[in-house]
Amino acid sequence: MLRNGGMKRGNGARSVFALVILFVTLLVAASGVSFAKNLSSSRGGDNAQVSVLIIDLRGSSSDNLTIDCERGITTASYNFTVTNTKDGKTAELAFKYDVIVTFPEALPNGVSVTVDGKSGTVSADGKTVTIADVGRFTAGKSQTYDHTLVFSVVDESILLRDYVFTNTGVSVRAEQVC
Repeated sequence: MLRNGGMKRGNGARSVFALVILFVTLLVAASGVSFAKNLSSSRGGDNAQVSVLIIDLRGSSSDNLTIDCERGITTASYNFTVTNTKDGKTAELAFKYDVIVTFPEALPNGVSVTVDGKSGTVSADGKTVTIADVGRFTAGKSQTYDHTLVFSVVDESILLRDYVFTNTGVSVRAEQVC
């Protein structure tokens, strides 16, 4: 009989020990949840805002630019304006921009493209000319720049015929600067 009584006393001690372990585990879990809640909660008065990049390109009404060497027309020009203001809002970012000229057909050999006298890089297929770093805008300051795109004959001897440049696209690619 003493053996059974001793076993009961051992089982009771194990049960108390298990209850203490369970209580400590629940206490640690509850304090962990409370601690995590305090870390994830925040209060403050900051207002998040998104900066806006605004750029607008407007060109002259001439759709066809003609080069006719027989009549002495060796240049053709197109005027356009780039601004950082539209609908009364000014760009909040400082940025620089490139001008990209696209053609439905390859630019003929013997003809160059410039913007304000600055030459560009012709793509491998000849259908795109990129003139880098044509202009820069200051953040928050309304600015407008007028530009002239010029097609010029650089070598009449390799021109196969006279050219009329139609469906030529002029676009601007902007990049934020600090």
